Amino acid sequence: TRPHSPAYMCLLLFFFIMEPAVFVPSECCFHFYVDRLPKNKVDDYRLTIQKYLMQNGKEFCVNPDQRWVKGITNFIDQKKVAELCRSDSKP
Repeated sequence: TRPHSPAYMCLLLFFFIMEPAVFVPSECCFHFYVDRLPKNKVDDYRLTIQKYLMQNGKEFCVNPDQRWVKGITNFIDQKKVAELCRSDSKP
């Protein structure tokens, strides 16, 4: 008896090929921006690559282990929650 059918092997090969594309971010940061960024100028962040998007459209790769980076990330999260609460309370 054959342990695996050709259809099963093709399906397995398909998932093996597609798996890296699913979990790899489209952009990578190889160098971190080392200076502090102004908290009030950061508009958003992407967690997978820890890149801050500034209000002027610039992007900076930052080290997620830095205390100031964690502070800005928390600030942005709190701002988003406050905006959601305001939009939910409007009729």
